Amino acid sequence: MKIICDTREQLPFSFAHEKYEGVVVERGTLNVGDYSLPGLTDRIAVERKSLPDLVACLGRERERFERELQRAAALDAFAVVVEAPWSDLATGNYQSQLNPFSGCASIAAFTAR
Repeated sequence: MKIICDTREQLPFSFAHEKYEGVVVERGTLNVGDYSLPGLTDRIAVERKSLPDLVACLGRERERFERELQRAAALDAFAVVVEAPWSDLATGNYQSQLNPFSGCASIAAFTAR
């Protein structure tokens, strides 16, 4: 299986585990998201976020993130994968002034859209 990883992805997922045997990652420019599949880049995307990146997207970088979500709405399938447990966001286990309740409410609002 081939996966396209956006050239702007700073720390690409390695797909090094044995369960990813046969996965080939190609670098390419994606209009939306960090990962997609060849021939389906205009239909499918996955956006990968660390907790600090997510918190920034819910705070000071919110406008940029909302524009990305608007572009993603045109796709057939789009997912944001956060590499942290929900409890870290909900309890404020991060370095930011973002109120944990506000962060969780923002996720709920984005999901409802």
